[in-house]
Amino acid sequence: MSLSVVECLLINFILVLHPKYRRHYFERELWEQAWIDTAVSAARDVWNKHYRTRATVSLPSISRSNSSDLFAALHAPVIETICDPFDEFIAGSISNDDPIQYWTQIASSSSNGVITARQTLAEMALDFLSASATSTDVERLFSNSGLIVAKRRYNLTPKHIQQSTMLNNWIRVGSVVPRVACAKKLNTKYGKKKEGGQEEEEEDSEDDEMDGGESTEVSD
Repeated sequence: MSLSVVECLLINFILVLHPKYRRHYFERELWEQAWIDTAVSAARDVWNKHYRTRATVSLPSISRSNSSDLFAALHAPVIETICDPFDEFIAGSISNDDPIQYWTQIASSSSNGVITARQTLAEMALDFLSASATSTDVERLFSNSGLIVAKRRYNLTPKHIQQSTMLNNWIRVGSVVPRVACAKKLNTKYGKKKEGGQEEEEEDSEDDEMDGGESTEVSD
């Protein structure tokens, strides 16, 4: 089975950004130098074009001699300490760390509200390393979304569609969403009230018809 260009690039990016492989994988597997340069260059281009610019812009860090003589310090050679995190990572030592946990820890590190270049590199790594191996989940997602955006629900905002789709997926997991608490919350917010102040559950016959007759009632 032959791979498309996009699939080949995705595999290369995953290998380059995986803590266990990095650039060393290609060298260990005796890839031709031109192939290694192409794989690394493609990943670097994506980094520079789409991710590096998300970091907070700062001036280069410059240090001079610590001489007490002011004029001698002014004439001392300038030493730039800025290092591209992409080049630093791919040339670093390999490790057996879980790639998702490795990059998640970097992405969530506290920086006093400043988005560092390492954090944006972590975002790039997580985007590629968490890519689905097949399109099954994506197709299922569109199918479920089509059931939510029915002809009588076309006024739903994109935010509400996203929330409904995510909630539907989480409920399927089983233990992620507390069903009883959610049902009680929804009945409290949207349920009709009787004269005595007691809540009356709404009849969802129309919604049941649109969902193929499946009941949306949550049982304990």
